Amino acid sequence: MSGVWVFKNGVIRLVENPNQSGADSYSRRKVMVYLPTGEVVSSYSMLEQILQSIKSGLYSNSQ
Repeated sequence: MSGVWVFKNGVIRLVENPNQSGADSYSRRKVMVYLPTGEVVSSYSMLEQILQSIKSGLYSNSQ
């Protein structure tokens, strides 16, 4: 899972390896962290689980 997550108009998408340039791409590693738990989001399935739990929490609180 490499690249940068871009949020635009309420849509999230992964841009694969933007502006990748040789040695510079290995100098800093960026990760997505789910702040409420401090977990590093390491896969699409993990991201999907987090988003599903947020979604279910939103709908259960609105009733």
